[in-house]
Amino acid sequence: MIVEDQQSVAAMLMDPAAYGESGPVEAIETHISWIFLVGQRAYKIKRAVKLPYVDFSTPALRLAACERRSSSTPGLPPASIWGYGASPERPAANWPSTEAANWSM
Repeated sequence: MIVEDQQSVAAMLMDPAAYGESGPVEAIETHISWIFLVGQRAYKIKRAVKLPYVDFSTPALRLAACERRSSSTPGLPPASIWGYGASPERPAANWPSTEAANWSM
């Protein structure tokens, strides 16, 4: 069950200018995430959902899931996960590399 409308966030992330890019943005929607493909990078947000097998119903639960994911994948190269944050409130092009690619919004 979707517990929060995130359409405004998705609309913002479909704008190439949000990433400092001019090329197209491709969005892939899954049952628990949205992935935005921009140039050579992928940005992922957790959807605000509560399902029998996963609860991402609050920002705190989505952030905790991002933290678990980043600590449970030690085989990934360090550049694979730039970081995560509570919300993509400013253009991605202006984010330090330690801020958000895996947003919990």
